[in-house]
Amino acid sequence: MLRNEKGFTLLELLVALTITVLLGATLFTIFRTSMDAWQRGEATIQRCQPARSALQGMGEEMRSAISLSRQYDGTSNNQSFKGTVNTVDFLTTSNSPPWTQNYSLNETYYDVCEIGYYIHADGDRLMRRLQTKNVPDGIIGSGGGYARLAPHVKGLNIKYFNGASWVDSWPASNTLPRVVKITLTVQADVAPAGIEKKEENISTQVYIPLGN
Repeated sequence: MLRNEKGFTLLELLVALTITVLLGATLFTIFRTSMDAWQRGEATIQRCQPARSALQGMGEEMRSAISLSRQYDGTSNNQSFKGTVNTVDFLTTSNSPPWTQNYSLNETYYDVCEIGYYIHADGDRLMRRLQTKNVPDGIIGSGGGYARLAPHVKGLNIKYFNGASWVDSWPASNTLPRVVKITLTVQADVAPAGIEKKEENISTQVYIPLGN
């Protein structure tokens, strides 16, 4: 029998097993936290992308805003651009005729259309109003069709630059702002109950070539 032969005691095995379990639990927690952060980051990107695309489209349409001094019947036009801190309506040349226009109905389409943006009454999506057959009549802000432009948008904030300072509204007049700053507030993720939902602000500044 070899008297110098050594082995692990039961206490040493328990200590080693405990250390292994604690190390494994720590690594799992770190991995789980990293995966949750990555998944929330992916969800944020996916939920914000429609709003980013909508913001780009809003800028393109607003850059084509125009001011008309005359209505379709020759009388004076007194409304071309009207905005508040969370709504905006304007005349623009960004009007595309329908691909399937029925000419037998003798329908008339104009280069000028009327567009408006606002947050739905439910407070969870950005809406777009489009009057495709717009005839300048001195009144903007009504009529046309309504469509959801982007989901998960909780807020719309608009500022107008009049050449000297930023203001929160633009009068219902026949003038155009020089620059418009648009900020969308997006609910960026769906957090578990009891955790505050993350919000992200996406902004752009639109220069209007025909602005004052």
